[in-house]
Amino acid sequence: MISKQVYNFAKNKFNEDLDLMLNASLIVLPINPEGEEKREYLINYQHDKKGNLIHQSVYRYGAKEINFEYKNDLFLAILVNND
Repeated sequence: MISKQVYNFAKNKFNEDLDLMLNASLIVLPINPEGEEKREYLINYQHDKKGNLIHQSVYRYGAKEINFEYKNDLFLAILVNND
């Protein structure tokens, strides 16, 4: 779980980028194995065993990934365009 302080730091840091996107949202993940697992889920389309789509990629309308540091820890910000 990402702390509110880290999320707010990222939101302030990438505010200009978010303003350029339509209906933008921000996802912040730690750079560690759990964060990478969540990132892989978010960026890929997911289907059930029958082939039905159960999750759309956050990249369907465009997204941008930016690594950043907060108090000596590394995080990944995913800026999502929800056109």
